[in-house]
Amino acid sequence: MIGNNQKITLNGKANLTKLYNKSKYLKKINSRRPPKKKDPNDTTKVKFSDYKLPKMIFKKLMAVRSINARYTLTNSTSVPGFMETPKFFGLSQQNNYAPGIPFIFGSQNLDAFKAIGIENEWFTRSETNNNPILQLRKEEITVRGTVQPFKDFKIQLDANYTESTSYSEIFRQDEGEYKVFSPVLGGSTNLSYIYINTAFQRANDDESSNLFTNFENNRQIIRNRFNESNNNSGEYGVNSQQVLIPAFLATYAGKDINAVALTRTPKMPLPNWRINYSCLLYTSPSPRD
Repeated sequence: MIGNNQKITLNGKANLTKLYNKSKYLKKINSRRPPKKKDPNDTTKVKFSDYKLPKMIFKKLMAVRSINARYTLTNSTSVPGFMETPKFFGLSQQNNYAPGIPFIFGSQNLDAFKAIGIENEWFTRSETNNNPILQLRKEEITVRGTVQPFKDFKIQLDANYTESTSYSEIFRQDEGEYKVFSPVLGGSTNLSYIYINTAFQRANDDESSNLFTNFENNRQIIRNRFNESNNNSGEYGVNSQQVLIPAFLATYAGKDINAVALTRTPKMPLPNWRINYSCLLYTSPSPRD
């Protein structure tokens, strides 16, 4: 067996507070120092920048303090029945330097690798090889932002999206030719979403749930919408994946079941949030005896 893997990671960070502070006026607004008291005898004309209203407006516009983003793509391929013995730099010293430079650099082009391997006789000729070729792919996106609408009050927003796919096939000789048997493609998707509209609905006294009952009924509505747009023969089942996912999302997100998109998963994740509020409690000193 031989295998490779490939990982690509991109990171981005934006410290917007530093960007705001490039302006002297905005830096002054961000400063925590209390404003100086105006001398009543001072007849100096008040500047526009000294008024409270512009400061309040700019303060709200600068509520977003930082944004962090991370993207990760991980791929791997494992191929059983590989008969060559790689040595230096992962390449064999004969038979056209198996498994080839693209493969050792993480190439995931399975069809190209199999074609080169067949041409150079890298694979076993056994017709009883039932070990599957396996390819895995995982894509992750994470975005985090910090919002500070006013002093000591911070809101942290987190959006996550993960999509994983797997592919397997049995690749062996049959009647003198290499053939593919039992190809299987699977996957899963995880993403952050907002269910605040239904999160606090309670169950009934008999422990039944009106929300779940709505979900069961919404399956039929989604099924009918699919069948109306289906130009092929056959119908969708109420428990099919295509029906369950939009019915679930519409029900628990509190959306109109007749307007929700007929897609397996939302295109964009919605952020979860965490609120932090910190303040100092002031206690007046007790009077002396």
